[in-house]
Amino acid sequence: NRKVLVVEDNVVSQKLMKLMLECDGWQVQTVENGQLAVDRTAEIQYACVLMDCDMPVKDGWQATREIREREAANISSWVPIIAVTANAMAGDR
Repeated sequence: NRKVLVVEDNVVSQKLMKLMLECDGWQVQTVENGQLAVDRTAEIQYACVLMDCDMPVKDGWQATREIREREAANISSWVPIIAVTANAMAGDR
C-alpha cells in the first residue's frame, strides 16, 4: 500500500508535501481539515497519514483521537499518523 493522506489546510504546504511524496512514488490524497480526514480514513486504508495539528473545522489532535477510537473499537485498521506543524519555534510550545 503506497497511499498517503495529507491533512493540511494550507494549500501551498499541501502542494509541497504532495509533490515531494509523489516524487518518491507515493499515491497522495489531500484534505483540508480533520473532519475530512476522519471521514476519508473510514473509507480508505492508507499506509500513513500526515496530519497538521492546527486546522479549521476539526484540528489534528481531535481527528487523531477519533481515528484511534474507531481503531480501538475494531471498526477500522490501525494507521500511522504523523503530526505535521509549522509551529516549530520555542514560543509556539
